[in-house]
Amino acid sequence: MKHFYHNLRDVVSFILLFSFKFSQAQWVSPFFTAPVNSSVIVTYDKGTHIEFNEEITPPFPIADISYSGTEIPSISDIQGDGTNSTLGITTQLPSPNHWQLVVTIRQDYESGIHLYWFTVKIGDVSNKVYLVIDNIHDNAPVIQSSSKTCVVKENFVGISDDCKFTLEDIDGNVSSLAVSLDAGSGNQGIFSLNTIEVSNKYSNMILIINRPLDYETQDVYIITITAECSLSEALLATSIIIILKVEDVADKPPQWIKLPTMFTMFEKTNASIEVRAIDGDLGINANISYSIFEVSDNLINHVQVGKSTGIITILEIDRDKTGISSFQITVKAYESNNSSSNIIAIITIMLQDLDDHIPIISPSLLNTTIQERRPVTLMFDSPVTVVDYDLGESGSFNIALNSSSNTSWNDAFEVVPSYGYQSLTITIVTKNYTLLDYRNENWRNITLQIIATEVANSSHVGKAILNIGLEAVNDRYPQFNQQVYKVNIFENVTKDKYVLIVAATDEDFGDTITYSINSSALKINSSSGIITVAEFDAFDYERQKFVQEVVQAIDSNGHVSYAQIIINVIDVDDTPPTLT
Repeated sequence: MKHFYHNLRDVVSFILLFSFKFSQAQWVSPFFTAPVNSSVIVTYDKGTHIEFNEEITPPFPIADISYSGTEIPSISDIQGDGTNSTLGITTQLPSPNHWQLVVTIRQDYESGIHLYWFTVKIGDVSNKVYLVIDNIHDNAPVIQSSSKTCVVKENFVGISDDCKFTLEDIDGNVSSLAVSLDAGSGNQGIFSLNTIEVSNKYSNMILIINRPLDYETQDVYIITITAECSLSEALLATSIIIILKVEDVADKPPQWIKLPTMFTMFEKTNASIEVRAIDGDLGINANISYSIFEVSDNLINHVQVGKSTGIITILEIDRDKTGISSFQITVKAYESNNSSSNIIAIITIMLQDLDDHIPIISPSLLNTTIQERRPVTLMFDSPVTVVDYDLGESGSFNIALNSSSNTSWNDAFEVVPSYGYQSLTITIVTKNYTLLDYRNENWRNITLQIIATEVANSSHVGKAILNIGLEAVNDRYPQFNQQVYKVNIFENVTKDKYVLIVAATDEDFGDTITYSINSSALKINSSSGIITVAEFDAFDYERQKFVQEVVQAIDSNGHVSYAQIIINVIDVDDTPPTLT
């Protein structure tokens, strides 16, 4: 711009060669000087050149006139880019003998008026004056865009043809402008500007995307572009706000928005689960379809899903029959028009048990035979089991024996163990075997109930019948009512004379006892136990005052018991006197 001013002065100087006149009036050289404390520049080059900045608040002096007379200086022939209606030039006398040229209208370089010339005359003396108005940085920059919104596809990096701007410096020094860009917190470094200067007044700017944009992370950016004049004493800045929209592209699979990772249902009932997914490319929002990808434990035929609804239907499963307490469903969500864009998820299904079983005892009828008075474990043709396929307390049970007889049969036996869960093999043993006495007719045939009662529901009861036959056992020895029998016998007792009776008993049912004695003096009835004298003269006091014999009792099983007989022989006067 300064070069322009210098060229203009050359033109003015050329004109002065033809128009400058000297006057013989009282006007001393130099004809004009710069006012004190002003920024006006006064030079002389074939005339007077006065140069001052635009936008000075009027009125303001532009020159002191070197004239001290009383005649009023006149101004005429105002020419140039404007007239006196735009310049308002006049002379004033602010103090005695101190004439000044004064501009009374504010000058604006951007209005296109840059140069005036006129003649100042005092008496017969005239002087050509050229006024040059200097441009200053007094206007804010201007940023323009064809649209306040631009669009960039996600994942794009590079120059955005859709985001272009024009930067203008009205004061004609666009290279002095400082341009900054703010895309908001956390977005530093994503965007920058490429600036190409077209002229002193104009530059073109285009937005550069430095990093890929992700629609799903942020789909709109508010970008503020600010241009600031660095040459101005006052802050002259302009900002423009641009809305940058990120255009979504199909680069992300669906996303789950409703997905239970675990689901509990009752066995033997149908159940439904809803899953839902949306397109991961939110701006595209493609339709989503669903399918069952896999089901564990060979249960694929029990699971189906609505292709468009995402409703998973599980058909009833018998947990007790299959032994399956949980399984997994793998469900897939995919874009309806692009099945390769998909996502899968696993849902764990917990089968909750129904209390729909009672304990089952097998076999339901048990028969066995045991010997009396023996500690035994009852034996059967097959193991005795109790089964309840329910879970928790519903699959737990207590086991006991019960008798409907007045005879306390169940006091003689017990079940081991007495508590079980789901599946158990039990054993029945004698608890008080001394009660098992065949001699008591009430104990010869025993009937008990095995009862399994569910813990959670006492109305759930399993039963089995147990028949026990009791066998007699011949294992007892005969018992004499006395271990020692004592008797007195006269020595002259005759043959077959009754001596005494011995008696023995045997607790074994139906057992018979046979008696015997190994003696030459006595004999015994084998069945009655009556002992008599075996022969005449069996006893002789003078020969043996005490006689000991042993009697035995033997039962049907050959068990032998013994008793002692002590005979006190009584003397009888049966010996005649003798002469010595």
